[in-house]
Amino acid sequence: MEKWLECTNQAMKSSKSLRIICTIWKAWAEINLLSMCDVLVTSGWSTFGYVAQGLGGLRPWILYKIENQSAAPDPPCGRVMSMEPCFHSPPIYDCKTKKYVDNGALVPHVRHCEDMSWGLKLFN
Repeated sequence: MEKWLECTNQAMKSSKSLRIICTIWKAWAEINLLSMCDVLVTSGWSTFGYVAQGLGGLRPWILYKIENQSAAPDPPCGRVMSMEPCFHSPPIYDCKTKKYVDNGALVPHVRHCEDMSWGLKLFN
């Protein structure tokens, strides 16, 4: 708690390195608070949401991103399949076969993420 107070009181009038450290402390505090929620609703592609759901062991609700400017997603949100975060940039090239592969179809416990069609996540 003492470090938190030091960050909030001195960050704006101190060196750049202290401001960076304080920003990291505040981000960690926010992620921790999110992870302690009983119900979590996050936006798509939210790094804070991914970390918080993993720390808290939560299966959050996720707000889907708008694909085009004319129509909102239907439904606007949904429950994720597991508490695992989405891996945004999995390898898609198989060096052995020298082909592009769909990693979401290789093994039964890996699927594509709800909020990112090319991302991968573990599920039960």
